[in-house]
Amino acid sequence: MLEQFRASCPVGMHVRIEEASLGRMTQSRCITDTHSVGCSDNVTGVVRSRCDGRPECSFFVSSLGSWVNACPRNLMSYLYVHHVCVPGEFEISFPCEF
Repeated sequence: MLEQFRASCPVGMHVRIEEASLGRMTQSRCITDTHSVGCSDNVTGVVRSRCDGRPECSFFVSSLGSWVNACPRNLMSYLYVHHVCVPGEFEISFPCEF
């Protein structure tokens, strides 16, 4: 099953990505190898390019895999995104590098 990220806002508002990370930021009951916990990459720029300024967005989390190599391949990573909905016009700007 492919995991999908989705963000949506009420009518008249749009998504603004505050922060996004992909990796294994915390330990859970499924993780016993604690030396791998805390590996993550900042993917804020990539997620912003897909979502900022839109009323809604969605993409498969696995599509971010090529941007991340902080965690061992056998460690299941997850996406953490903090986004807000903001009103009005929005000008999309893309950084030169992600």
